[in-house]
Amino acid sequence: MNSVRIEKSNRKNRELTSSIVHFMLEKLELNNITLDIEFSNILRDEYALGFSSRNADNEFSIELDRNLDFNDLLETICHEMIHIKQYVNGELIEQNGQTIYKNILYNIDANDYYEDVDNLPWEKEAYEKETYYSKLYLTEVHNGTPPDQRVRSSAGKT
Repeated sequence: MNSVRIEKSNRKNRELTSSIVHFMLEKLELNNITLDIEFSNILRDEYALGFSSRNADNEFSIELDRNLDFNDLLETICHEMIHIKQYVNGELIEQNGQTIYKNILYNIDANDYYEDVDNLPWEKEAYEKETYYSKLYLTEVHNGTPPDQRVRSSAGKT
């Protein structure tokens, strides 16, 4: 059984995020994981829409920018869930400042990461599959039409 906790977001956005995450957990066949999701101002601070990380064997975190519209939120969650799948399956290992993807070591300077991001194979996979799963989610959950809403989270609310 999976455990998903979503923090620093209003109820409506927690429900939407939960719907997308549980859809992805099912489609990626991920079981027995704990996932903590937090909304913050990372776009402003890090120039990214989301981050994911492995905290322990079956414990993961996703940080999402709090000002994403529906489509960006959907694509970003799908993207980060591909990384969670990569962690779970042992395809992506990040430790001691090094990244191993499918048994190949990549030495990437943190300052150059965003310049190289389009060429990194684990990011290529996530970008390619985020589109597929976003469309699948819209088709299966929303009959192909995204809900008309803007995702806004309130700091401090859980």
